[in-house]
Amino acid sequence: MASNILNKDFIRGGDVLLGYSSELREKSASIQSGYSHAAICISDSCILESSRTGVAITNIDKLLEDYGHIAVLRSDGLWSESRLKILSEFASENVGKKFNHFGIGKKYEARKKEHQNTAMKLVQGYFSGVVPPAPSDREIYFCSELITSAFIRAKVIDESASVLFAPETFSPEDIGKDKAFGFFVGYIIPYAEYKIPENDMFENSV
Repeated sequence: MASNILNKDFIRGGDVLLGYSSELREKSASIQSGYSHAAICISDSCILESSRTGVAITNIDKLLEDYGHIAVLRSDGLWSESRLKILSEFASENVGKKFNHFGIGKKYEARKKEHQNTAMKLVQGYFSGVVPPAPSDREIYFCSELITSAFIRAKVIDESASVLFAPETFSPEDIGKDKAFGFFVGYIIPYAEYKIPENDMFENSV
């Protein structure tokens, strides 16, 4: 068993939670790591997510019902009280919005590649006043779109950097790989005997 197993009460506001599904890892080429869901903790007991039923407040026990285990990412020192207040306001404004069922669809890889290829032009465009910052408000959200948008709204991702963090180009796996969303601090598992896969993408990162 992995040594960095966390208690459920370890999580705090600003932590990003990634849900792992072994079934999706086996079936989907676009979810090679198995991390198919992203959520964010807005307080010690409340978690914001966008799932198939829409944007809602949930809790860690419900996430563990839906996913094999949870990887926790933390940005130490970045989530001040003022930013957590903005995060809470962001959650209140977006609860009830619909889920983006086209999130990681057939066009995702092409969309992501195009964004990467135009990154320098986007940055130059922003500083010349031609390209606006990425909006943090949307009518529908895929799970990772919601998390990226929350980071932009709270200015954990600065406005000047937001053009590079287009929410529609980030998957849960991308969030797990990008240190802008925090560093891996451990796993939350559903029961004591649960085994973290040996080839888990975070297993050798601590």
